Amino acid sequence: MRIKKYNVAIVGVTGLVGNKIFNHLLKRKFPINKLKLLASKKSVGKKLTYENTDFFVEEATESSFKNIDLAFFQRVLKFLNY
Repeated sequence: MRIKKYNVAIVGVTGLVGNKIFNHLLKRKFPINKLKLLASKKSVGKKLTYENTDFFVEEATESSFKNIDLAFFQRVLKFLNY
């Protein structure tokens, strides 16, 4: 039986939550066809390594999600001072 593989994007991968998602998916051998690591412009080109494989961060834009089956986002809460 053939297992379906997914095109996956992780948004905010350079943050604590995004990095945990990245490591967890790879550690658990999630069926990934293509993995896109996305973050803000200031993190573009940053390298993340897992088991001697290097992955590079791209800027998250609207077009980043073309042909993506599954995307993980972290939610950033901003509190207002009244």
